Amino acid sequence: MLCGNSDENGNAIRDYDTAKRIRRRVTLQQKQFKDYSICNQLLLNIL
Repeated sequence: MLCGNSDENGNAIRDYDTAKRIRRRVTLQQKQFKDYSICNQLLLNIL
């Protein structure tokens, strides 16, 4: 019983860490895309 609980908790914690890591990666990608969009708009305005 205790082992099962600790195992479930371990998995939950691991899933949480994974979710946090994925969310951070997505946030970085969105930021890069936003910067890229701003650069494109500036280039279009210049041209």
